Amino acid sequence: MTRLRDHVGLSPKSAAAVVRFEHVVHELSGQVIPGGLAELAYRRGYSDQSHLTREVARYAGTSPASLRGTRVPTAWTALGYSPGQVISSSFSRTA
Repeated sequence: MTRLRDHVGLSPKSAAAVVRFEHVVHELSGQVIPGGLAELAYRRGYSDQSHLTREVARYAGTSPASLRGTRVPTAWTALGYSPGQVISSSFSRTA
């Protein structure tokens, strides 16, 4: 098991996917998405627009269009942060 899995309960790959999804939801909550969904997918590291759509459906249970312009609660908003904001870690390094 990894230390991340021990602390968060997710593998590093799964945690990265959730963080990427959180960024997408944050951008979708705005009224305008410069370049549309294809550009958003590119900026956030998805292979294409359909990949982004599948991941949104996987995590949110709905389409990106239904999330557009809405404020959807996420882990970030629940903690009072915005994606990209630096969060100081309270984890101590132990061997």
